[in-house]
Amino acid sequence: MLQAMSLELATEYKIQVACVQETRWKWQKESVLKGYKLWYASLGGKRSGVGILVANDILKQVVEVRRCNDRITLIKIVVRENIISIISPYMPQVGLDEEVKRGDFNGHIGKEAVNCNSVDAGFGYDVRNESGEILFEFALAKKLVIANSIFRMKDEHLITYKSGRHAMQIDYCLVRKVDLS
Repeated sequence: MLQAMSLELATEYKIQVACVQETRWKWQKESVLKGYKLWYASLGGKRSGVGILVANDILKQVVEVRRCNDRITLIKIVVRENIISIISPYMPQVGLDEEVKRGDFNGHIGKEAVNCNSVDAGFGYDVRNESGEILFEFALAKKLVIANSIFRMKDEHLITYKSGRHAMQIDYCLVRKVDLS
């Protein structure tokens, strides 16, 4: 569920758009929260549900909301003269078979630059795995760049999931090459 702490942080850091997972609320609905609107879709299970939180001051720029299922929500926002698609995907790993997990993009792109002029510059975290390779191939096929791999950052700034001694970078921002600048 979207916790009050998360909403406070979004407000404090003036976050305009945030993807949220594990909402656990039932149905495909929208909620008005303090300073934000949340579009979500969920089956109401323990882990299901994704949504996108949008600040009130840019709500008029939202031109489409598409709740594909309880694991994918998409919105389109007009920024200047461009339309930007923001996708909030979620794929829990625990207890799912390989067929369900295939292509889920919960991969690791790693630190090694592969074909760095086209997709990434090798400033990821850890070592690329099979799902990371699928993400890389998707970005290559769609002429996208993994934007959060082109700047050198400390490992603690790259890690997007941590549990005990395990740390991973599993959240990525993909943008069209033409929009990278």
